[in-house]
Amino acid sequence: MRVELSAIIAAFLIIAPASFLYWDMDGDGLKSYEEIFGETEYNNPDTDADRLSDYDEINIYKTDPTLTDTDGDGLDDYEEYNTWQTDQLVADTDGDGLLDGEEINKYQTDPLDIDTDDDNVHDKLEIDLEIDPLNADTDGDGLEDGLELEYETNPNRPDIDMDLLSDGYEVHTSGTDPLLADTDDDGLNDNYEINVLGTNPLSSDTDGDGLDDNDELEMFDTNPLAADTDGDGLNDYRELLMFGTDPLDVDTDDDGLTDYEEWEDYFTDPLDDDTDDDGLKDGVEIQEYLTDALNNDTDGDGLLDGEEVLGVTYWGWYVKYSDPLSNDTDDDGTFDDEDMAPYGNLVLKMDFDEWEVSGDPDWLNTAAPYIKVRTEGFTGPYNSERW
Repeated sequence: MRVELSAIIAAFLIIAPASFLYWDMDGDGLKSYEEIFGETEYNNPDTDADRLSDYDEINIYKTDPTLTDTDGDGLDDYEEYNTWQTDQLVADTDGDGLLDGEEINKYQTDPLDIDTDDDNVHDKLEIDLEIDPLNADTDGDGLEDGLELEYETNPNRPDIDMDLLSDGYEVHTSGTDPLLADTDDDGLNDNYEINVLGTNPLSSDTDGDGLDDNDELEMFDTNPLAADTDGDGLNDYRELLMFGTDPLDVDTDDDGLTDYEEWEDYFTDPLDDDTDDDGLKDGVEIQEYLTDALNNDTDGDGLLDGEEVLGVTYWGWYVKYSDPLSNDTDDDGTFDDEDMAPYGNLVLKMDFDEWEVSGDPDWLNTAAPYIKVRTEGFTGPYNSERW
């Protein structure tokens, strides 16, 4: 129990010789009068029992020799100097908001380092946020706690947007938004795009064809990784929304020409296999007969190209053919539409019910030979030219 200073001094002046005041009774380096005036014990070299002599506390450490823990941080002065190298006069040596004693005895953080785990979050803030101040990546998602706070993710949840991609992977590898399960807003989950489809989670239109990836999958059945699914030279958007052609079929109208050839090369209708309605498919006209697929009568002879190629039937049994590239196939001066034998002589092949040759036995040498026939639907005579 500390005695009033004045009473102690008075007692010494009465009962002790004056020289006593200059003695170092406890051998701590302080004279008795210094201890008396300093309120330390003159017969105890370590008044506060902190393992530092009163002299050292006063003259070297500047600590309070009457207090075991001068700064009240939960560590005695000896520990601070000799064990932890913390400041005995500052309760929070590193200024992180935690007492040195708390850091060492409660949280096991470093009282000399404001950010023990080097995650760019002060130890005190980590404790307040219930983040581990000893682990730079509390939730183990590959994203340091400091970055989680920067990106506004949760350092205690490895996948804040629940897209099955860790926050660290999204930030450092895929470049996706860890706060959005569908970064490009195309209706497809980022993980599904990356690990299943192979589409770009940062672009709603991976192949750049003008159609969203999800629309290609769900509405059109086209390939979101190929701008031209059927490989016909027209991208899927143009086929679907401009031309009305089938992006899954290189030749929508099955005329032998690709949709691209019809649009870009021949200007035919890729939705109509016979653009000029002449009875021939566009591909047949262009590739086989070399006729004009945009003109139903290429040679202007009054017959459709299809009639000339496929033939025109007369009397139910005679089929007339002509050249669709010549208006007078046999160059006889008569247009094919009026010429019954555009390729020359008329040759008939039929089963006759009755037939009669002109009465002259040498009928081939007569002036006007003829064959008189009667068959179903037709009755002669037919006066032919000599052959």
